Amino acid sequence: MENFNIKDREGNLLYLTNKTVHLKLKNKRFAFKLGILHKQDNKWSLYKEEKEKGRYMAFDAWSIPYALLERLDGTLNFRTEKGIYRISVEDAKKHGNFLHFKVTGIERKIYIPISFWDFE
Repeated sequence: MENFNIKDREGNLLYLTNKTVHLKLKNKRFAFKLGILHKQDNKWSLYKEEKEKGRYMAFDAWSIPYALLERLDGTLNFRTEKGIYRISVEDAKKHGNFLHFKVTGIERKIYIPISFWDFE
């Protein structure tokens, strides 16, 4: 996958350099590392380190910026202190939901309930 820069009208930036995805919010001085992209069987997947407490508990779901999900066609792989959560991008799109807040721009996230993820 080619490096990319996606800037929304609020001034937030989602970008890829050297297979590492970063999110730079306009009001922050630093960028957040979202994960690493890996190509396998000609498909792009995201590998991300998370903490269990980072899950959106009200919905019992993991989230990902939709602008990033649209660029993937493999799997989402979130590793926590308890194990690895894995779901295909296709299933994430099918079972994910958008919540009422942050509905535009790069911060627009899709929330995928953990009940649809495989866990190992």
